[in-house]
Amino acid sequence: MCALLVFVLAQIDTSIQSVEEAQKLLNLKVLAGIPTHEPPEAHTAKIVKSVFLGLLAVVYAVGVVAFLFQETISALLRKGS
Repeated sequence: MCALLVFVLAQIDTSIQSVEEAQKLLNLKVLAGIPTHEPPEAHTAKIVKSVFLGLLAVVYAVGVVAFLFQETISALLRKGS
């Protein structure tokens, strides 16, 4: 019940930003239900990293397809010239 109260307070009051602060409020040694605080910069960095890795995967896939079909692609290019 106390953990639920601290969880609700953590959602409303943004000054509680770590598990350690919540543990001090409840005088407990272990808390698992308190969400961790993540600054917006870390979230933005994760999104940028995910987009970069996604683009890298697409470029790799295009390279694999080009390698597999290189004879067909070169025949099409020779036909066109």
